[in-house]
Amino acid sequence: MYVKRLELTDFRSYAHVEVEKDSESTDYYVCLRTAPGAPLLHRVAVYAPRGRIDTLRTPQAARVFIDRHSGKPLVVDLPGRRLWTMVA
Repeated sequence: MYVKRLELTDFRSYAHVEVEKDSESTDYYVCLRTAPGAPLLHRVAVYAPRGRIDTLRTPQAARVFIDRHSGKPLVVDLPGRRLWTMVA
């Protein structure tokens, strides 16, 4: 079995979490921008963060790790938190 080796690169960004709720589920998305109020670069589904997410709803500095081949964000590192994307 061949396992593709990930090649990651990182960049600085501003991130916040958006929550979408309906009667059957709750979905979480991380929104990435170059600065607070700047145009949206990526909006990516993430696994549900643990604990309270109130502080994650405000844009804050983040380190984003992307797959060098696809350009898709894989991990978003925020102060004290790490969000894992659902990118296949």
